[in-house]
Amino acid sequence: MSPRPHTLRATSAVGAATLVLAGCTVAPSAPTSSTTADARSSATAPLATPTSETPSSTPTPTASVPTLGSVVTPTAYPTQASKDAGIAPGTATTPSLISAGPGMIVALGLGNSFHADGWTSGSFQPAGATTKSLALAATVNCAVTGPELEYRVLPTNSTIKVTVAQELMSDSSDNTITFQLVTDGKVVNEKPITFKQTSELSAPLTGVTVVKITATAKAPCKTSSTALITRAIIQG
Repeated sequence: MSPRPHTLRATSAVGAATLVLAGCTVAPSAPTSSTTADARSSATAPLATPTSETPSSTPTPTASVPTLGSVVTPTAYPTQASKDAGIAPGTATTPSLISAGPGMIVALGLGNSFHADGWTSGSFQPAGATTKSLALAATVNCAVTGPELEYRVLPTNSTIKVTVAQELMSDSSDNTITFQLVTDGKVVNEKPITFKQTSELSAPLTGVTVVKITATAKAPCKTSSTALITRAIIQG
C-alpha cells in the first residue's frame, strides 16, 4: 500500500498549525505619520472658550411728549425742550378727574378736560414765534369772556402752570387778551397779553377741585382774537 496519503495528511496538519500560529502572532499595523500628528494636535489644542455676543450699542430709552391725561415722572424727560412741551394733540372725551401726586406731572389738554366747549387742539403759531407748535386755541370776541376750559382735580398739594399767547393769524393784532386762572370760583392769577407777548400763569391747587382758564378781549377792542395755551401742566 502506498504511503502517499499519510504525507498529504501530515502536510495538511502542518499547514493548519501554521495558519493558527500566524493568527495568534499578527500585530496591528503601525500608525501612519498623519494619524500620529492628528492625535498630538488633538491632545495639545486648547479647549474652546465659549463667547457671548455683546450688542454693539445699548439702546437709549426715549421719552415722548406726555399724551393728554397721562401721568409721568419728571425724570422721564430727556431734555428741557421736551419737558416744556406740555400740550399734546387730542380730542375732547368724556369728563375726567385729574390726580397729580408728589413728583408727578400731568399734561393738560382737551382729552382730560371736564368742559372744553369752544377750545380746539392743533398746530398754531404764536405771534412772534418762528414756527408752529401744539397748542389749545379759542376765539375771543370783543368784551366777551371766551369759552371756559375747565378741569376737575382731586385734592392734592399740586401747582398748575399755564403758558399763554395770541395766535399770529388772529383777526386783530391790536387787542389785549386778559387770561385768568380761576380755582373754586376765585380768580387766583391774571395776565394781560398783547399781540406778541407770551406769559406764564401759575397757582397752587392745594385742596382745589375746580380749575378754569378764561380769556377776555377787553375794550378798546377790534373784531376778534385767537387765544392760545401753548403749555399747561399740573405738577405734584
